[in-house]
Amino acid sequence: MNEAAKPNQALERTMPLFGAAVFLGAFLVFLVQPIMGRFILPWFGGGNAVWTTCMLFFQFALLGGYAYAHLLTRKASLRTQAGVHLALLAIALCLLPITPPDTWKPGPDSSPVSRILLTLTATVGLPFVLLAATAPLLQSWFAAAGHGRSTYRLYAWSNAGSIAALACYPFLVEPHLTRAAQAGAWSVLLGVFVVCCAVVAIRPFRNGPGATAETNSDGGASSGTSEEPQVRGGPAAWLTLSTLGSALLLGVTNKICQDVASMPFLWLLPLALYLASFVVVFRNSRAYQRVIFVPGYFLSLLALAAALYLRDVLVFSLHLWICCFALFFGCMAFHGELARLRPETSRLTAFYLAISAGGAAGGVLVSLLAPMLLDRFYELQITLVLGAGALMWLIRCDPDSRLNHGAYRVNWAWLAAVLMVAILAYQQEASYTRRDAIHVTRNFYGSLMALEKWTKDPLKHALVMQHGNIVHGLQHMHPALRREPTAYFGRTSGGGLALRESEDIGNRRIGVIGLGAGTLAAYGREGDTMRFYELDPAVIAAAREHFTYLSDSAAEIEIVPGDARLSLEAEPAQDYDLLVLDAFSSDAIPTHLLTLEAFELYLSHLKADGVIALHLSNRHLKLPLVVWAAAYDLGVATALIEDRPERARTSVSEADADRTPYPRVGPSTWMLMTRNTAFLEREAIKTNTVQFAVMPGRVRTWTDDYTALWPLLR
Repeated sequence: MNEAAKPNQALERTMPLFGAAVFLGAFLVFLVQPIMGRFILPWFGGGNAVWTTCMLFFQFALLGGYAYAHLLTRKASLRTQAGVHLALLAIALCLLPITPPDTWKPGPDSSPVSRILLTLTATVGLPFVLLAATAPLLQSWFAAAGHGRSTYRLYAWSNAGSIAALACYPFLVEPHLTRAAQAGAWSVLLGVFVVCCAVVAIRPFRNGPGATAETNSDGGASSGTSEEPQVRGGPAAWLTLSTLGSALLLGVTNKICQDVASMPFLWLLPLALYLASFVVVFRNSRAYQRVIFVPGYFLSLLALAAALYLRDVLVFSLHLWICCFALFFGCMAFHGELARLRPETSRLTAFYLAISAGGAAGGVLVSLLAPMLLDRFYELQITLVLGAGALMWLIRCDPDSRLNHGAYRVNWAWLAAVLMVAILAYQQEASYTRRDAIHVTRNFYGSLMALEKWTKDPLKHALVMQHGNIVHGLQHMHPALRREPTAYFGRTSGGGLALRESEDIGNRRIGVIGLGAGTLAAYGREGDTMRFYELDPAVIAAAREHFTYLSDSAAEIEIVPGDARLSLEAEPAQDYDLLVLDAFSSDAIPTHLLTLEAFELYLSHLKADGVIALHLSNRHLKLPLVVWAAAYDLGVATALIEDRPERARTSVSEADADRTPYPRVGPSTWMLMTRNTAFLEREAIKTNTVQFAVMPGRVRTWTDDYTALWPLLR
């Protein structure tokens, strides 16, 4: 055998070792994200902003890991790099487990963003930074061992490990392991990774060119062989493309989660598509074809505009796939261009540093700046438009692009026309949604509007509270109707029936989780106490400033700011006669309020014959199934009440119904839970109860350690 070929064969055998270490490191990086999200999600209200803030932390930690790898490879020899990295990994092992203690739970006055970032830094900061450094650091060592041309294959291995983690979590990890077991398994795998990293670290100093690898003039390792010629780009292009990809990912995630629920499945699906684009374009340089993905991206702009316009009639699955279509084609376009601009391996860590900086920049734009600068969720549309402009600029600057030559140049007109149509559609949709707004605000918990609806009929003059895309309260301004309950809370709704049928109790104590416009205060009588729990301070301010249900109520009104579950855990038993759950976040109910532990908490604050009324109206989820499962486990009786507008026209007087004004109500789904079975046998309740037969075991009860969204999708 040729002697020169022996080192190359020895080096080829190192590829699986490096690939396994990179794969496992990336697997752990993306497995820890949903694990930590599940731990802290209930502490901060369960909204989608919790996940985007977690993503912001992980993006900055990723940037820290890449900066650490870049500086280490620039300033230290290979032996020093290995020694420092292994020593820090040993320290990280000493900081396990990663389970956040209850002492990190926020108080009512805590800033949610800063509290989330501090909690994650204290619990998983160092291990995550070191794991994040794995891909660029090990690729640098691999290049130093003489595999310059094959180095970018390891980047595909890294992203494949990330996708494997995202695929495993919702289907294998979450359904079968408690949160504590998940954290323990992750800790064990971290120990395995440290061993793998130690084995890999000694490879560059053994057989082959790596034994004599030199460093460049700036301290970095020599790459050995050079990459095949690529279209070169600079840090500005790398940063711009990676920022657009990150912002698009978070924009789509926000869009999906605000209308359904903030759960790992809906977090991880967009993230998996985002990472899949990296795998495809960096694994095979020919996988990215402009002629396919750029037109596809421009078409996705129009598809999303149509979906936004038709959101009230589209089924959730179609809306979800349109969003995913836009995300995948956008990421393939951005990351495909990024792969075309990748540099030689001597600039490898700088390239990855720019990519991670762009990811962090996208997180800052969507998670921090967008809530401050935009009063509605417009960041997705803005990102799509800016991305289209960036792609057109890159193609225009590429002398090899067919669009810059001959007859192909006419296609510029088509791209520009599609972009202009999309911009106009987004602008019209934004104007339409806020045409009657008298108050618009946005904070960590979402976007809130107060709308004034005028018609020729003064009886129909009304104020509407809208959170995201969902109406959360409506109040008529006509004196004859101003104190009448409306929307989902009419007198024949489940909540209305429960409140009316409890009027034989003297001075009632009523707890309400979720304030909205304060509509339920209309049922308050002299001597009653109604205690509202509300997470969002903007909702409290709007209910007091723009609606009069609270001030008009005859009951004594108390408002408790902060997450209802944390507040109830901190309070002594309240002995409620009735506890109403109406905790919407846009069209989603925070899942931590529907777990078995949550219901046990509610029952502990309820009188023995008290009633829990749960508002479960939802366009996408069959929530009565999971509530029934919890009630079955607790031995509590239930009644499902489906209210429809034609049954909900309740006169305010005995006059002719054709001439008497009636409050505007809509369809609603409620479930009553109680140990007092006689209450459910009352005529008004029984005649409005819908038969609801579910076999035990058909739906698994949600707990703090287990939630499953997929079986409940409509």
